[in-house]
Amino acid sequence: MTRLAIGWATSAGSRPQNQDCVLVDGMLSVGDALQSGHVTATPQRPVVAAVLDGMGGHNGGGVASRLAAALLGDAPAITSPEELTERLRRCHRSVSSVGSALPGLAGMGTTVVGFHVTDTHYGVFHVGDSPAFRLVDGFL
Repeated sequence: MTRLAIGWATSAGSRPQNQDCVLVDGMLSVGDALQSGHVTATPQRPVVAAVLDGMGGHNGGGVASRLAAALLGDAPAITSPEELTERLRRCHRSVSSVGSALPGLAGMGTTVVGFHVTDTHYGVFHVGDSPAFRLVDGFL
């Protein structure tokens, strides 16, 4: 069992709309937020934590980030890197499909960066230009 302390902050800054969505262990947080909490990863229940950032300048970035986060955090739990890859592909297909089907959302998209944590390992994943950083001995 691995206990994680997770915190996040997101703000629209100078943009008119915050298109960020944070996924932590199936829970979504949208809009301007400053939150933290604890989650536990076990062999049967790994944890996915991710930040999804709607692509600014495109229609529907907020819709894309929320849709992809909901699908990424959906049951069943992701237990392997292969399942994570397939879930990310499913997110892409769904965002593309909705963007094509609904007027005004053509070309919508989102970046995603996150962690997949089991009781013994973790992996970092990303799609797009959202980075992940590692803090070691006070250096980023």
